[in-house]
Amino acid sequence: MYPQNVIVVGAGPVGCTVALLLADRGIPVTVIERYPQPHPLPRAVHLDDEVARILHRVGVSDAFLAGSRPASGLRLLDARHRVMAEFGRDTDATDNGFPGANMFHQPDLEALLFDRVDRHPLVDVHRGVEVHAIDGARVPLTAAPVRVHTRAVADEAARTFTGSLVLGCDGANSTVRRLIGISMRDLRFNCATVRTRRTSSPPSAGCSNPGPAGPTSPGWRSPAARSTPSGPDSLPASRSGEPSCSATRPT
Repeated sequence: MYPQNVIVVGAGPVGCTVALLLADRGIPVTVIERYPQPHPLPRAVHLDDEVARILHRVGVSDAFLAGSRPASGLRLLDARHRVMAEFGRDTDATDNGFPGANMFHQPDLEALLFDRVDRHPLVDVHRGVEVHAIDGARVPLTAAPVRVHTRAVADEAARTFTGSLVLGCDGANSTVRRLIGISMRDLRFNCATVRTRRTSSPPSAGCSNPGPAGPTSPGWRSPAARSTPSGPDSLPASRSGEPSCSATRPT
């Protein structure tokens, strides 16, 4: 294996993108993915102008824009379709060269990234392979190479991959994070509308922990005195009565 080879664990949008960014700069990359086939359903539906700019750098922005659509913002609704908050976005290109909000179908984006990854001579993809141990990940970069020990999902055949470093791009339940002992603090989502959804009182529009998307954030607008939204861009509340959201789009 190449002495400067980088091992990327996870072949989702993040793993494929970072693999292409490295390979386009002449760094060989080995991508390891536990699932034999891509997931057929979307988990993400929106990305902003900064991410679109990164997609441009890896050569898929034109095809991405052809299959996505700009959104004029995000509207958060409670179980009774009352507006809790609304975040406006400009559908024109920002300073990054792309619309500030872009709605997309994740499997379509992944197909674009996979096509470019599969054709890149410096990216080697191994699907259906699960990581079970990592040696040398918590030492200086000048130390011995990192060794990633894997098993094939189909027949448990063992194989070890060697590289200069390993990048964990394997999602919220990261195997890499667990194996090298990195902890993560769960800040949770503590919103009054979720806590009161089964009571007879009207759901509250306030969150006790709004975080970066709260009343102090730029672009946040109070729901006071707004009418109940309607139309094709207003999604119904979930069956459980939890708050729903809708993406507004230009007409």
